[in-house]
Amino acid sequence: MAAHAARAVWGYKDRRVEMVLKALAHDDWVGFWKMRRAVDGYQKRVMEWAEDGVRLHALKCLGRGYMTADRTYVERCTGKRWEDLVKDGVGWELVEGEKVVIRRPKVK
Repeated sequence: MAAHAARAVWGYKDRRVEMVLKALAHDDWVGFWKMRRAVDGYQKRVMEWAEDGVRLHALKCLGRGYMTADRTYVERCTGKRWEDLVKDGVGWELVEGEKVVIRRPKVK
């Protein structure tokens, strides 16, 4: 909200900034990572404050929607390497080198 207000006060208009703010307001982590690749260095530095929150949201979405996923897919969704995610405390396990087990099926 504050970013929209500041943009309005200063009259700043940039399509990329509009897309980043829209992605943050709508919890669109796919759009956020796409726009992160499209912005310049200054805009990328300003976006860094939101990266951890967006990454956490992406991990929660993956955890709710998938039981397993490819390692490369998880890395693309979060913008971090698997080793860094493990250091940050992701409790998922890597099996067979490329498969990430997010949830195990419940056994009755």
